Amino acid sequence: MNAIFFKKSNLTILFLLFNIFVITGQIDSKTDSIKSVISTMPDDSTKVNELNDLVWQIKISDYENAVKYGKESYELAKKINYTKGVAYATKNLGAAYFYRADYENAYQYYQESLEAFNKAENKKGIAIALRNIGNVFYQIGDWKQALDNYFKSLALREEIGDKKGIAAVNDAIGLVYASYKPEDFNTPAEYHNKALEINRELENDYGLSTSYLYLGRLYYGKFILDTLKTSADTAILYLNKCRKISKKMQNIRYLTTIDDILGQIYLASEQYDSAYNYFKGSLDLKEQIGNAYGIVSSYIYLSNYYGSNGNYIKSEKYLNDALGLSKKINSRNQIKEIYGSLANVYYQLGNYKKSAKVLQKYIGLKDSLQNEEKTKEMTQLAMQHEFDKKEKLRQLEEKKKAELQAEQDKRDKLVKLALSAGLLFMLIIAFTMVRSYKRKVKANQILKEKNNEISQKNAVLNQQKEEILAQAENLQEAYDKIEKQHRNITDSIIYAQRIQEAVLPPKEYFDTLLENYFILYKPRDIVSGDYYWARKHNNIKIIIAADCTGHGVPGAFMSLLAISNLNEIVNHLFHKFENNIKASEILNRLRTSIKTALRQTGKDGESKDGMDMSVCVINEDKMTATVAGAQNPVLLIRNNEIIKIKGDRMPVGIHYGEEKPFSDTEITLIKGDKFYMLSDGYIDQFGGEKSRKFMIHNLKKLLLEIYTKPMPEQKEILNKVINDWQNKPDKTGNSFEQIDDILVIGFEI
Repeated sequence: MNAIFFKKSNLTILFLLFNIFVITGQIDSKTDSIKSVISTMPDDSTKVNELNDLVWQIKISDYENAVKYGKESYELAKKINYTKGVAYATKNLGAAYFYRADYENAYQYYQESLEAFNKAENKKGIAIALRNIGNVFYQIGDWKQALDNYFKSLALREEIGDKKGIAAVNDAIGLVYASYKPEDFNTPAEYHNKALEINRELENDYGLSTSYLYLGRLYYGKFILDTLKTSADTAILYLNKCRKISKKMQNIRYLTTIDDILGQIYLASEQYDSAYNYFKGSLDLKEQIGNAYGIVSSYIYLSNYYGSNGNYIKSEKYLNDALGLSKKINSRNQIKEIYGSLANVYYQLGNYKKSAKVLQKYIGLKDSLQNEEKTKEMTQLAMQHEFDKKEKLRQLEEKKKAELQAEQDKRDKLVKLALSAGLLFMLIIAFTMVRSYKRKVKANQILKEKNNEISQKNAVLNQQKEEILAQAENLQEAYDKIEKQHRNITDSIIYAQRIQEAVLPPKEYFDTLLENYFILYKPRDIVSGDYYWARKHNNIKIIIAADCTGHGVPGAFMSLLAISNLNEIVNHLFHKFENNIKASEILNRLRTSIKTALRQTGKDGESKDGMDMSVCVINEDKMTATVAGAQNPVLLIRNNEIIKIKGDRMPVGIHYGEEKPFSDTEITLIKGDKFYMLSDGYIDQFGGEKSRKFMIHNLKKLLLEIYTKPMPEQKEILNKVINDWQNKPDKTGNSFEQIDDILVIGFEI
């Protein structure tokens, strides 16, 4: 492995302290006497074993001697042809370099230990070596290679029945998934809980502390995403369990990690004094043990602390300290995050030129670290591990696909022709808009450069006046031409808006369905990726709110496809089931239709488009409702209490996790119940003094304040609140444009 290999490093700042299976070694009072005894031994396998034991004890606390005695053991084992001794000597040397963040040397020795264990046919040793190699790839951010080695190690552990090793590798796999995709809570939680159960069964203190630590970190990540106090409390509970064991074992690395996470929880909760004390205490411990990556993280955390308090000078100082150290250890992902934070600090300090320069570095480094292929391969590895268990399910799905394809072929040819024409029209509009926009941007850039040149050469302006005026005239003509093209494109999109509005249910139709209701519908770019749909048959009412992939022309493009399929699906369900229609069945059938229409099978290069949506099916005679959701929730207010009916964590479209049928929530209705269905546009809108998203908890609070008012009045209040939120200047005096389509439907039973 050469230096180029390690340029792929992209450690995530949140997880850089979670070195897999690390426990702090201590030099006890017997170490010096052990060295003396070893020096008098003859050069045989016993001396190799004693040297290896000594290196393992001092690998963290006495790095220089660990490397010295490790190499002595390695050379002696090779000299006497002692394969097992070579295997453990290289394993220990790799560990010594690993804990000093010298991952290139660590990788070389771990690879040599793997070869030696293979030669000795030692399956447990092979599993250990594979896990160690996976640790190196994890630390440099190569998730695919890390998972590849961990799953190989797990297979060997299971083969030999090594429960302790199985638990450790499950924790390692969970950590990779948490690092790779922080918003995916369930996958890493599944692996960490497997490890926790095994460690409890074995009464393995170190394994328990590791599982508690990773679960605490996982719930911390959930707290950052959902801002629920229960998530923070659960994280603190697990971290305190880990602290109790780590203190007993004197595991300094885990203690520093616990302090870092607690500091971030209290910082997010605006308990600044507590946050500072944890961050500073962690930094002091890291400096004692020489944890370079950990020190960088502590600098970043302290920078965040001072930034939250408005002390941007102090924040900049810690970020520059972190940048210098992260460059020395080549932690590219840390460098990327530091650039992003520095750009914000310089912006807050009013140094816009420096902010733009650093932001450009951040964007360049961010782009170089993205690798979609690794994401696909990592998912495939996890799926392959469970392949045998899912083979029967795959066969049933293939049969179902064949049946649905046969049904698809019977669709009305006229509908297909109309849809194809509409899709082609949208594509032409999109292509023309993008091409014209690029031309406009290029022309504006040229004009800006020329204006800068004019200001810089003001001293010779009179000599170049005629030439510059001629150039300005040509540029103005080009600009006017682009403006004309832009107007033509806008006119075309407005015409497309009429097409989209024509396929949405009109107000007159909703008036026949509901007495007291509103629809707050605010496309971001004239046409919208959000859409609403409704249908009534006998005593059954169906109401749908949906959010397609993207917004503007691409989103509208998807909405036409979805509405066309919904008409087909619901007509079929009414014909087949009369009044016994389930909301989940509409989602299941629409998902199949969308995947079939877009030819989504999960292969590389396919469209990943789809939609999030919620469905409410009301039976007026029985006063019942079934509610189902794909990602999106439905809110119900009853007796001054708001109930959140969660959707399944799956989209309507291709899904790389396990695809399950959508689930229903059955509700017995009470007259006066208020239902609210929405896309994520309202709650994701940035604004306010602190430049944050509006968030679901603010929407719930607002609805509880206004739900007793007539629905049309509620609509006006919701619209005014989100406009004020969006237009309220932040600390820098800036307001926010609408970032996504907005859709909220409210109705009363």
